[in-house]
Amino acid sequence: MQIRSENFWRYFGFVFLFLSVWFFFVQRSALQALATEPITSLQQKNLPSTGVAQIFIILAIILLISTFVFKPGLKNSRQILIPRFVSWGLTLVLLLGTTVYLFLTPHTALWNGTGRMALYVLICGACTWILAKSNDYKNPVNNFIVLLLIAGVLYRIGIFLPEIQTYPFSLGWSESSRYYNASLYFSKMIYGSNYPLPVLHPSRYLMQSVPFLFAPQNILVHRIWQIFLWIGMTLLGAYSVARRISNKNQSDLVALTFWLFLFFFQGAVYYHLMGCVILVMLGYNKDSFWKTLVFVLLSSIWAGISRVNWYPVPALLAVSIYLLEEPVLNRNWIIYLKKPAIWAVSGFVTAYLSNRIYALLSGNDVSQFSSSFSSYMIWSRLLPNSTYTPGIILAFLLVSLPSVILAWITIRHNGWKYYWHWVRVLGLTAILAIFALGGIIVSVKIGGGGDLHNLDAYLVFLAIISTYLIFYRYVPQSDYIENKIKIPFLLLIPVLFVPLYFTFQNGVSWNIKDTQSAKANVQLLQKGLDVLKNELPGPILFISERQLLSFGNIHGIELVPDYEKVFLMEMVMANNKPYLDKFHQKLEQETYSAIIIDSLSEIIQDPEDSFWVENNLWVDKVILPLLQYYEPVYTLQDRNVNVLIPRGNEKIFDQLKKLAP
Repeated sequence: MQIRSENFWRYFGFVFLFLSVWFFFVQRSALQALATEPITSLQQKNLPSTGVAQIFIILAIILLISTFVFKPGLKNSRQILIPRFVSWGLTLVLLLGTTVYLFLTPHTALWNGTGRMALYVLICGACTWILAKSNDYKNPVNNFIVLLLIAGVLYRIGIFLPEIQTYPFSLGWSESSRYYNASLYFSKMIYGSNYPLPVLHPSRYLMQSVPFLFAPQNILVHRIWQIFLWIGMTLLGAYSVARRISNKNQSDLVALTFWLFLFFFQGAVYYHLMGCVILVMLGYNKDSFWKTLVFVLLSSIWAGISRVNWYPVPALLAVSIYLLEEPVLNRNWIIYLKKPAIWAVSGFVTAYLSNRIYALLSGNDVSQFSSSFSSYMIWSRLLPNSTYTPGIILAFLLVSLPSVILAWITIRHNGWKYYWHWVRVLGLTAILAIFALGGIIVSVKIGGGGDLHNLDAYLVFLAIISTYLIFYRYVPQSDYIENKIKIPFLLLIPVLFVPLYFTFQNGVSWNIKDTQSAKANVQLLQKGLDVLKNELPGPILFISERQLLSFGNIHGIELVPDYEKVFLMEMVMANNKPYLDKFHQKLEQETYSAIIIDSLSEIIQDPEDSFWVENNLWVDKVILPLLQYYEPVYTLQDRNVNVLIPRGNEKIFDQLKKLAP
């Protein structure tokens, strides 16, 4: 892909001005919203401000005026020569410094997603000017694009860093469930008994189980390993796609890898699903049908224990590459489709059998593996809503249109004759349409619709097909002299900025939780459970915080594998009545001497609240029945961990209360 670079600084000025004005209006709207409601002392210390945006607007206007007055170009850019290593050193320091500042600043309200993007654009513009003074001069547009992509990758990595800590309790709603499910692959070693394997995302937890082999009780190692999987698998998946498209140009390879890395995180495409992409992209060989088939089957086995909507993905990845790289020429279309048909059928059958075999061997009720087919549908999440501000349709269009438009411009430039054969065009269009429609439908199922992760397969196919077209890797139907178009920088802006927008919307701070007080709470929990073992014998159910058992923070308690939080929520959303009736029966019979759960909120939410349907079902099916027969004795970690015992045990209740400092 070639890029026109004329008037780069003028375009840069307009882009920076647009972002600065957008930043200003977003901050002003936030201030107006705060003016209508009481401000807490915490908010008083961290208020939005339009001051930075105003400074940015002034800088953008000055820059724009200077481009019309001085007309910067190649001649002006090399008056001062800076050694290459010095210019790149300064550039990396500025990018790293900006990233560290954004994550460490306590004034998080000062920088919303648009503000972070405007700041990075300004810094990358300054770095582009520095590199323009280097004795290894390159096109400023190329440098600016690479720098922005590096900034996005640095920020994306920085989002994960707060997870690197030894805090024993869960850092998020489902974190404890991930480590617990991973531990089930070594349940005999960890818990002393063999327990059923995970039902949800078995391949993910298989990957996460690796640290149990060398650091079974070190939660820090497990957290670092999970970050490594997120970053490493996504980067390798991005590289495997970029390598097929731009393997002859190292700068294109690096830039495309970074762009795909950010593009896949728009979903996000989960790292265990990236395994399917990596196997097919690295194993596909147009000259070897059997080698390709082997990798399709291996990838399909993995897909079978990953997600049901990923069953056809490995085979259709191979089919897509075939349609993109293999012209029909003079062959009969039935003969042409022989190979992809074999891949498609054998891949899907293998994925299905892989899932069924795992289900039979897992030790679970096989019917639980199809829970997603009976879930509620929430169609309002297609449009802007409280759970996901843009809504699925708008976000879908936002991530799709930039690359689709650029691919369309490339097609128009070369003419339809370069691309047209009805089998190839219909095949690629059908694959995209199937995964787009399927992803949208799955997104409106209860539990979804909070982001685009259910459109993960669509994002992968969109990235592959569009980049093949944009980078002229599509093999034409006949001898044809390709006429490569120079893409104007303005057309690249949405392709580049949309993945960056989704990246910079994640506003987190590098805060370390109070591990010492958490350890004190773990000790209190241990003392309370020890008392219960003597005074009120019976199984103890950890609905949440099971990692305390997995990592040995709590001793002497036998694991109860049933009713783990995430799986219990899955059964609630699937309206699995037999499963829930059995749970309610055990509560009524006071089967458990204690139950540990996170939130005990009984609040019924309305449509203005995020995930309100899920919350209300959880309250109705879990919290209210639980509180009918059990009462909280300890509320730990700012009400995020609750210990309950059966009602009517006043003596034991008072005895447990006395243990608290």
